[in-house]
Amino acid sequence: AGQLKDNSARMIGEMMDGDWSTVPLGGAHALDEVTGFLRCWGESKDQSNPVDKQPFWARRSCQTDHNIFVNRSFSTGKIELQFFWIESTDLNSIQFYNYYRSIFERYRPGNSGTRQDLGNWACDENFVEAGAGTDETTKAVFCARAYKKYKGLYDVLFLQGSVSAAHQAHMIHFTIAGTTRELAMQFIGKFMDSSVW
Repeated sequence: AGQLKDNSARMIGEMMDGDWSTVPLGGAHALDEVTGFLRCWGESKDQSNPVDKQPFWARRSCQTDHNIFVNRSFSTGKIELQFFWIESTDLNSIQFYNYYRSIFERYRPGNSGTRQDLGNWACDENFVEAGAGTDETTKAVFCARAYKKYKGLYDVLFLQGSVSAAHQAHMIHFTIAGTTRELAMQFIGKFMDSSVW
C-alpha cells in the first residue's frame, strides 16, 4: 500500500504543479497536457457524414501512459481526464436532455478489478454554480470505492455537467485509480479552480 500511495502522491503532486492552461472545446474549454506523463487527444463528430444524426459533439481525452499491475485481474495507478461538448438545433429539449443524460451516465473508471479487490462505489451528488459570468447550475458527482487489501487507497471518480436552454451541454470528468482521500480532495480543488467552464 505504501508504494501505491507514494506513486499517487508523486503523480498528483506533479499534476498540481503542472501547466493548467486550457484549449477551446466547442463553447467551453478543456485542459491541455498538464504534465509530461499525461497524453491528450481530441475528436469530434464527422459533420460530412449525412448518416450520422447525432448532435454535434467534441471531446478531449487525457490519460497517463501507464498502469500498475497488482495481480492478473487488478491494475491501478491511472489518471484519466475527459471533457465533452454537445450542441443541437434539431432536438427538442427533452430529446436533448435524454441524449446528454445517456452520456453523463456512461462514465466509468478505466482500471480493472474484481469484488475481491474493490469495494462498492459510494457517491455524493450536489448542484453547484458553474462559474463566474454564467447563470447555470451544474450537477457534480463524486464517487469513491475502497481497496479491500490496501487500507487507505481508493478509486475516485468526479463528474460535473451542465445543460443550457440553448441545447448546449458541457461535461468534465476525471478518475484517479489508487489514491488517498486527501490527495483526491486536493486534486478536485485544483480541478474545480481551473478554467474549464
